[in-house]
Amino acid sequence: MASEVVRSAGGKPQVRKANKPGKLGWTATKRDVFLEHLRVSCNVAASCRKAKMRDTVVYKKRSTDAAFRASWAAAIGEAVERLEMMLLERALKGTKVERQSRDGAVTTTVVYPDQVALALIRAHKPQAEAFAEPEDEVEIAALRARIAKKLDAVAKRQREGGRLEPQAPGATSPVAAISAPAAGGGESDA
Repeated sequence: MASEVVRSAGGKPQVRKANKPGKLGWTATKRDVFLEHLRVSCNVAASCRKAKMRDTVVYKKRSTDAAFRASWAAAIGEAVERLEMMLLERALKGTKVERQSRDGAVTTTVVYPDQVALALIRAHKPQAEAFAEPEDEVEIAALRARIAKKLDAVAKRQREGGRLEPQAPGATSPVAAISAPAAGGGESDA
């Protein structure tokens, strides 16, 4: 069994077996059960029941144990990601719904949850737009100019700090090539 060093109320370090319950009944096994269920369910109350722990105990542990707090956050992150993927699949593929009419005939239709799809679009559109390629030459030229300006500023700071040779008078900055399209018409058509 692994051990952990804990501080008693008097501040003296004590070694305690990791699987021996502490004052609140907390064990490494219960922690693992709680975190695994939280990772799957994204539900703290259900995870507490699964680990046979009171919610007050796990919330107290989260407030006092940085490693547990980080594991909790990671478990919630995985659960939310899984939930998001499930909702995305439903939004894209729909859900089959069977309905029985008054005459007893059963019809199956596919329902697409528009509200879920719209919520997912709102959540991801800014990220998708941030990674979108510039559409026109003006945007590309502006991007090149911003990059060249930043690189020139870095080179200037390095020259001032003595980490880069001074630029010869009349020499073109090596980063100036970035701000101008390559010879032969710019972007490749490939």
